[in-house]
Amino acid sequence: MKGNIKKLAVFVMIAAMALFMGVATASADGRNSHLLRGTYAFTGSGNCVVHITETGVNLFTLIQIWEGEYKFDGRGSGSFKGTLRAVDLNYGFPNNNAISKAIATWEFDYRMTGHNQFETWLKPGTFDKVEDPTGVRPTDYFEIKGDTFHGAVERDGASIVITSGPPMTHIQCSPPSDPEKPLSVCDPTGIEALCSESVVGLRVRDLAE
Repeated sequence: MKGNIKKLAVFVMIAAMALFMGVATASADGRNSHLLRGTYAFTGSGNCVVHITETGVNLFTLIQIWEGEYKFDGRGSGSFKGTLRAVDLNYGFPNNNAISKAIATWEFDYRMTGHNQFETWLKPGTFDKVEDPTGVRPTDYFEIKGDTFHGAVERDGASIVITSGPPMTHIQCSPPSDPEKPLSVCDPTGIEALCSESVVGLRVRDLAE
């Protein structure tokens, strides 16, 4: 049980970053879409509370630090690569806090919703691109329940902010019987997490660079 919970901590932290991109696809809005283009180096923080749905018992809390790059193509598609470092505070195992590290990559769609505002959505089937520093990919995955995530871009496009707002629910799903098939239907394991994060990015490269 102890080993499974420690392993779960890493994967919950990884799945939490998917919150920044939502759970559906979107088309680009032409309004000022040129503002959101290029590569942004980002850093941010967040936290998750992991609990058992049947009993409501909290298993542990995660304190997160993220860093990496967002890439926006200026037409509504983008990619993400980041490194997550976190401290998991295990309620059930006193004096056994641990620092975890993981690497994640995703593809996402986005659209401008106002003069300087935008929304993001995670593209389907990208959870399996997550791996730990040794190159191991998780067998479990997460279904995310919640509203769209929002961002703001500076007038000259030099910086961005992306925030989850209210915490979203991550439902841990059992691994598919055939690991080669895309993830589609969630078979809940009975473990969920409530997560909330916020990041800030600075544009370090334009598309032409």
